[in-house]
Parts: sequence; C-alpha cells; structure tokens
Amino acid sequence: MIKIQDLIDGHPDFALWHGTKSNITGSLKSGDEIIGKAKESIRNIWGKIAEERNILISEIRSENAPEFFSGPIADNNAVDLGNTIRYLNKDFDYSGIAFALWKTAALECAKNGSELANGIISLIEASRESYPKFFDNQSIKAELKSALSIANGLTAGTGKVLRLIKLPRNGFFWDPRDNSKSKVNVLSRMPFENDIISYSELFFSESIPLDHFEIEEVKVA
Repeated sequence: MIKIQDLIDGHPDFALWHGTKSNITGSLKSGDEIIGKAKESIRNIWGKIAEERNILISEIRSENAPEFFSGPIADNNAVDLGNTIRYLNKDFDYSGIAFALWKTAALECAKNGSELANGIISLIEASRESYPKFFDNQSIKAELKSALSIANGLTAGTGKVLRLIKLPRNGFFWDPRDNSKSKVNVLSRMPFENDIISYSELFFSESIPLDHFEIEEVKVA
C-alpha cells in the first residue's frame, strides 16, 4: 500500500503536488478561506438572474448555465459559468487544499488557475454583458468589484507548482468523492501492477506553512 507519509518521504512514482497562479504568502490555504466573501457574489448574481427569469436557483443546471446569458463571453466561458452552479449545488468541494498525485496534473492546475475564481470572473463579465441593469446599484457594484479583485488575485499571479515535503501537524487528507470527509492515510493496496491508485486527487483540511513545500516557478500561458 502507499501511505501518505511514503509520498512525502519520496515515493518513486508519486508525490503530493499543488499547482496555482495565486500569490502565496505565509501559508497555502483552502479555497473557501481564500475566496471569502467573493463566493457570496455567485449566489447573489444567480439569485438576480433566477428572479429575472422567474425560476429558482435550484432549477438551474451547470450544463444549462450559458443559456441564461447572451453574447460571446458566455459562449467562450461555458465551463466556468457551469462551475459556479456546481459550486452552489455543492457538486465539488472547495473547502480544502487540492493535491494531485502527478506533477503534470499540478502543472495543468497552475496553467488553468482556480476553478472558482475563473467562474466568478466569467459570471461577473457575462452578467455585465447580458444584465447591465444589475450593476446600477452602487452597493452591488462595490461588492462585485471586491469579488473581482479577489478572483483576479487567484488567477493573475505567476505559475508555481508546490510539492509537499513535510506532513503538517494539523489537519488531514480526504478523498473529494467522499462526502463524509473521512481521513485518508492509504491510497491503494498491493500488488500495484494489478491495482489502480484509489485517488487521483486528495484534499487537505487545514492551512499548510510554505516551508512544508518545495516550490518551483513554472511558465503559464
């Protein structure tokens, strides 16, 4: 079996990698903690759109999200818009630090940036294009400006890949497919040649100091 500690100590094939474009100072934090109040902008915008269309937010599906907008922004950012609905529906967990077992996967994360931040940016821009009257209210404009600033901070930095080299004292790893968030210590059972790694991605529940990582700057588009 592959233990978490084996990956940190130096497994020949796998490690715990995190990729990002955000500017990190002090420690690596969970997505929810970084996004903060910006996530409320997602619900507020979709709430206004649902009200405009005389439906409930719960009736909007991620695959149909682009249909609520008109113009090229929605067409070009359909996945990002859908991710904001997935987040509201809790179809994916953003309350932990995501780790990939392969460096190539972490490089893709560094290239693509934060899913939720990209979603916030696309949602605000598509809403400006399709529902400009939403932005007439000064308090809403101020809230969305703050949300956009937070989201841009997560997507506009230099690319970097972090490899975990020290197990943090606080927190635990869990499988993102497990809604119970039960602690994961072991990834798979032997023999590996007849088995598959149980998880391609793990989440960690707490912030991790930067001195627990080897950090490599990478080029991103």
